[in-house]
Amino acid sequence: MEYLDFESPIKELVDQLAKTKEIGKDTDSNIKDLKKEIELKIKLKK
Repeated sequence: MEYLDFESPIKELVDQLAKTKEIGKDTDSNIKDLKKEIELKIKLKK
């Protein structure tokens, strides 16, 4: 997805969410709370 300059905070959060999901897969750790927190931040920024 392409982001405009003013959308860079949203892009950073989306990237962080993707990395968090990958870490959760790789380590079998429970990342539900962190994932929900990042998703909420994305919704609030939109």
